[in-house]
Parts: sequence; structure tokens; C-alpha cells
Amino acid sequence: MTTYKAHCLILPFPGQGHINPMLQFAKRLQSKRVKITIALTKFFLKNMKELPTSVSIEAISDGYDDGGRDQAGSFVAYVTRFKEVGSDTLSQLIQKLENCGCPVNCIVYDPFLPWAVEVAKNFRLVSAAFFTQNCAVDNIYYHVHKGVIKLPPTQNDEEILIPGFSSTIEASDVPSFVISPEAERILEMLANQFSNLDKVDWVLINSFHELEKEVIDWMSKIYPIKTIGPTIPSIYLDKRLHDDKEYGLSIFKPMTNECLNWLNHQPISSVVYVSFGSLAKLEGDQMEELAWGLKNSNNNFLWVVRSTEESKLPKDFLEPPTPKSLTLFSSSPKPTEAAIKQPLLPHHKPPSLHPPSSKHNQPPPSENNQQPSPRTASSSSEGSADQQLLHSSRLCTASNSRQQPHETPTRTPPTTQIPQARVRVPIRCFLTHCGWNSTLEAISLGVPMVAMPQWIDQPTNAKFVKDVWKIGVRAKLDEKGIVRREVIEECIKLVMEEEKGKLIRENAKKWKEIARNVVDEGGSSDKNIEEFVSKLVTIS
Repeated sequence: MTTYKAHCLILPFPGQGHINPMLQFAKRLQSKRVKITIALTKFFLKNMKELPTSVSIEAISDGYDDGGRDQAGSFVAYVTRFKEVGSDTLSQLIQKLENCGCPVNCIVYDPFLPWAVEVAKNFRLVSAAFFTQNCAVDNIYYHVHKGVIKLPPTQNDEEILIPGFSSTIEASDVPSFVISPEAERILEMLANQFSNLDKVDWVLINSFHELEKEVIDWMSKIYPIKTIGPTIPSIYLDKRLHDDKEYGLSIFKPMTNECLNWLNHQPISSVVYVSFGSLAKLEGDQMEELAWGLKNSNNNFLWVVRSTEESKLPKDFLEPPTPKSLTLFSSSPKPTEAAIKQPLLPHHKPPSLHPPSSKHNQPPPSENNQQPSPRTASSSSEGSADQQLLHSSRLCTASNSRQQPHETPTRTPPTTQIPQARVRVPIRCFLTHCGWNSTLEAISLGVPMVAMPQWIDQPTNAKFVKDVWKIGVRAKLDEKGIVRREVIEECIKLVMEEEKGKLIRENAKKWKEIARNVVDEGGSSDKNIEEFVSKLVTIS
């Protein structure tokens, strides 16, 4: 029987894309003999297709047990009620665990739920905020909270100087909320992540120091920051957690076999993987431009499309069917990605397109694509669905060299696993909305990206992908805010072609090795996790 050093209660925001990174961090803690209990809402648990067996899961309430956020009617109503009911039911859970002889020592919470800090203080527990986005984006929200930055910018051509950044960034690079009717309240919630951050004992960031050294060092002067990422299954990184082959928690059922069967018939390093996460909804004009841009690129591609978006595809796009094209329309996006991944990984959010984050231990081969092969996987889901789609996408990427996790936005493991020795590496490029989970998976798997950001943190992530890490290109919008087919075709060819994309592929390979090293024994993130556990044991 395992003797635990301490007991951490993990409280994620109920979305696949938020839960998966925290679950992966929890697995790291558990490998170091820290007992883990994850608190998920009753509604989320009702919709689970897969549950991890390695950690304990308990239910709390967000006040909407039958329908979650949709039942609330508005974002404001949801977070308001969640604070009230969530605080009460989380307190009951902590008391229950203490009565059962498993007292909690620490609450690791998602800053989307800042009220968790007060619950921790009421029970005299230490607390750690877990930011699921990268430090650069967190830094921007911090300065919005302080009133230093205003979003959206006052002028479209305005250059913005952000403390902690080495240079100015353009208005098009900051988080965008224009497509949401509740944009103002969402931004308010993001800024309020910092409202009581001075009361926590640790601030954990889902990134790694080498990736964002400058901004992390700057933020570390204000908060006790520790980077603990990348938070993807160990099999794609250090392989020290032998049973950690997938995320293991998903609200979607993966369509693994169909995706893998198709991928296994594609030439090595010949496939473009396309996914836009679970929340993004492309307009009809953009869907049409994307479809023909993919087809005109003359490359094989696998496109994950929500079933609710199927009607936006050009009528003659999928006809006639060819071996180069695979179209899947599913009620859950992630399932498709899972199939692609082969081995496993998950993500989060509502129905939408999701790109596979590439996560394999070896960089994709440099062979050029020979045949154009469009594959369109359609899926639809709510909230976590997006993450799952991303996970599936990632799986596709992983298939390039290994098994991959599904995003989300939610990552979902494939229904069937395939020995790594049999895994082929067809994915050479990831056309993505640049959600952070998808981006981090692509970085960890060494897969170059074509960025088509939509909203929130995605424009900032795309800026770093292109200009800082230099592991991809960013498709430019025209004056109407649409990425035209010619631009999409050009971006894909740049990344896929041997000479033009050579530097991008070399950088992707470099970052892949760094990502693996930081979580391996003695790496920067591994040291931070060890330090976290050590201090936790001391105060427990």
C-alpha cells in the first residue's frame, strides 16, 4: 500500500482544455507520492466517456447539475452561481475527506475560480494557482488587471509595450474577444485571476522556463512562479511515468481506428493536420476559403470539422471521394483526433474545429508530400468537446512519430492503442487556431504550425509561434478579416516544402528536444515540481 507524503485537491475549471493540463500535473505529483483528489462538477462527470483510474475523483456542484453552463443561460449567471454553490460544496468535500482520514493539505486551483483561495484559507490549507495558459498571455491579463493595458486596443495599428516583453507587439497580437457577445465579462474574469493572487503560496504555469525565459523572469519578481510544463502524457516526453500514455479523461468517444487506418496509408511526413478547437466557429466564407486552400495546396490533409459546421463546407468539396480524402462527421470532435493520435492524449471545450497538436518523441521526417489527400473529420460537442478534438488532432500528429493526445479543445485517448514500433509519422504540418494546449503539444512533438488564430489568447500564441520560437507561419487576414485560399495554400507549401520550411522544421525539432529535457530528471520543470512537493511535505 502506497504511503503518501501529502494530499492535493485539484480544482479545475470544468472544461476539457482546463482539466487535462491539471490532470497531467497531478500525475507527476502522484508519481512523487502525493495523493491526488480531483474535484469535478456533477454535470461534467455525467458526460464523461472516459475516467482516469490512477487518481481519485470527487463531485462538487456548480449550481447547474443538469445542464452546466448552457443551463445557466449566460456566462455571468454561470460564474456567479458557481462561486456560491461551488464554495459550499468544495468545503463539504474537504470536510468529508478529513472525516474519512484523508485530510487535504493543499488546493491546486484554476484561477478562473479565484474563490477557491478563500475556501483554502478557511481550512488553513496552502494553495497553488494553476494557470493553464502561457506566461506571456498571463502577463497581458495581469497588466489589464492593473490598468496598464486596455483591451481591445484603441487603435488597430497601435503598437503596445508590455512590461516583461523584449519588444512591442501589434494590436493584432494581443488577446481578442470580438467574436463573443459576453466579451467584456469574459475579459473581466481573466483579469480577476489576479485579484487575490497575492494570497497564494505558489503560482504554477503550464509552460517551461526555456520557452518564455524573459517574461517568466519578469513575472517571478511579482509572484512565486514555477513553470511545470509541458503537461502532456509522459510517453511523448521523458517516458518516466510508464503508465502515462494518454490523458485518460474525456467527454468524447474517440474515433481512433478510422483515423489511424487512413493515416497508415499515407506517405511519411506527407499530411497536413487541420483543427480549430472546440470553441472557434468559422464563418461560411472562411470555411470555403480554408477548404479550397487545403485542396489547392496539393498535399494530403486530415481536417477535423464539427458536425455542426458541416453545412459550411463547399458543396463540391468532398466529391468525388478519393483515397487522398477522408471525411468524418462526428458529434464529438475529439474522437476524431484520438484516432489520429494513435496512442493518446485529450483536450477541452465546445463544438468546433480542432487541430492535432503534434506530440511525438521524434521530429517528423523531412520527406516531401507526394499526393494531395484531403481528409475532413467533422465533430461537434460542447465545451470539452473542443479540447477532445484537439487531443485527437494531437494524436494525429503523434502518429507521425508516436501516439498522441487528443485539445480543445479536449484531449481524448484512442479506443485502440497501437505499439509505438508500428506508429508511422505522416503528420508534417499542423494548421491550427493556436489554442495553448494544441500549441504546446505541437511544440512537444516537434510539429511545425500554420497559425490561423481566432480569439482570446490565440493571436498572442501565434505571434510567439512565428516570431519568437520561429516554428511556424501565420496566415494573414485581408481587409475583411478573412484568410484567403491563396494565403492558406502559400503558408502550407512554405512549411511543407523541403527548402523553404527547413529552418522552421529545424527549430521545431530543437524545441521538441528542449520540451522533453525540461520534464526529465534534473530539467527545469522537473526541479520545480520536486521543489513544490518538498515544500508541501514540509508544511503538511
